[in-house]
Order: sequence, then structure tokens, then C-alpha cells
Amino acid sequence: MTQAHHRKARESRSHCRSRERARHPTFLRVSAMPGTVMAGVALALLSGCAGSNSIPGGDPGNKKLHILARDPIFQLLPSDAHAEGPARLTPARYAQPGINGGGWHGPAVRLKFDSPASPQSVFAFYTDRGHTTGWSETGSRNVLGFPQVWIKRIPGSTAYLTLTDLDIRTAVSGTPNTYVLNASA
Repeated sequence: MTQAHHRKARESRSHCRSRERARHPTFLRVSAMPGTVMAGVALALLSGCAGSNSIPGGDPGNKKLHILARDPIFQLLPSDAHAEGPARLTPARYAQPGINGGGWHGPAVRLKFDSPASPQSVFAFYTDRGHTTGWSETGSRNVLGFPQVWIKRIPGSTAYLTLTDLDIRTAVSGTPNTYVLNASA
């Protein structure tokens, strides 16, 4: 056989194989799967194991959310302070991994309030209040030297507490500052 004849025979066999694959793609040939594999695939699909939406974690029954909402830290405001509505409760939610971190976020309780008192007196109030309600300082301090992050053990988790003065850099004397007290687990 000549080289040209061998090449033509290879091309012919290759052409036949590709035509056969096109007619019967392997991924569609269910008959080629052994019975146990077929049964396993069917069982997985029927039982919901393939692509289940239940992701372990979070806050089943919103237990942590309710513990945070009942925490005594949220029961009192500094004198002359006014809450901007009730505390906002945010249940735990699952975020798909991506640019921002994925996984479980929350739950959280957020209380926004205004106070005409000086930022030093508001932070001093919550420093005392944190100590009397079981929160512990982490050592992180804000620009005024007061604790910035607090922690507390709650059933099944560690909770974090922050107090933020939204107007600390732009405060005008005689106008109330806006604060956010936020606890999350």
C-alpha cells in the first residue's frame, strides 16, 4: 500500500467514526450505562440529591435573630436621643460566592437614632451599657478612643456589636448626630 492509500483509509475510518458519534453521542446513549449506574442516577434525581437547594448553616427558625433583638443593649437610648423608627431585623441570608464573599450573612439587628448630646457622651453611655449587658470589648477603638467592636457569646454563635456615628466628621455644633447600633451573629 502506498502512503496516499493509507492516508485515504485513515480519513475514511475517521469520517465514519465522527458520523457515528454525531448520530449516537455518548452522553445520550443511555443504553450504554450499566443498570446500577442508571439506578443510582435515577435515585439521585428523584431524591433531590442532585442540585438540592438546602444549604446547611444560617439561622434556622431565626433563633439568633430573636436573641439579638431581645438583647438589653437595645432597650435604652441615651437621654434626649430619638430612634428613627423601630430596630430593623435582618434574617440570615445566603449569598452565592462571587466578587464579594459568599456564604451566610447575618442575622442582624440595626437601630438608627439621633442624639443632640456630644459624641463622647453617647459613646460613654454605650461603653457603660455594653459592660452591664454582657458585651466584651475587642480592643478596637474609634477615633475618639472608645470601644468600636464588642463581642458576646449567644447560643450557637458569637455576636458582634458596633456603634457608628454617621456624622462624626461632618458634625455641626448644636445639631443632633445620627448613630447606628448594629448587632450581628
